[in-house]
Amino acid sequence: YGDHRDLHSFPTRRSSDLDISLWDKPIEYWPLPKGASGPIGFIEFSRGCLENCGYCTTPIKNKGFRVEHIKSIEKRLDDYKKWGINTLSIWDDNLGSLIKQGREDEMINIINLLKDKGFAFEYSQGDMVISYFWDENKNQPNYKLIDRVFSTEERNGRFVGNYGMYFPF
Repeated sequence: YGDHRDLHSFPTRRSSDLDISLWDKPIEYWPLPKGASGPIGFIEFSRGCLENCGYCTTPIKNKGFRVEHIKSIEKRLDDYKKWGINTLSIWDDNLGSLIKQGREDEMINIINLLKDKGFAFEYSQGDMVISYFWDENKNQPNYKLIDRVFSTEERNGRFVGNYGMYFPF
């Protein structure tokens, strides 16, 4: 059940295979911020989740947790840019599982790559559990992670950074 292939083996689709003219509206309830626009690309960097919430099918359909290599992610982001896509909807089951595994730096590297390439993006699948943003060792919020995940900027009139996130409670 589910697709357990290596995430690095998925080919990037050719632009001629895609009709991106239909991808101009956000699928979540929040509007795009000023400086962000369609087409909106849909992307995932990981599959699976470490939470095992009783209401969720992810642990059944995607056993374990796996993440795409950063070089593969970078190539796909470059392809999206080439196709004129500057806004992304991230559809990972739970990219935040990297934090739970002690791999916070990997997640920050993905977010930095998104921002370095000038993308506006949203996490629309409930990718983060709010407790991931708490530093248990210091008994305080993880300010470095919060800053990386939520900081935004305007670059040449374009919105860059995270404009929306769904938190499951």
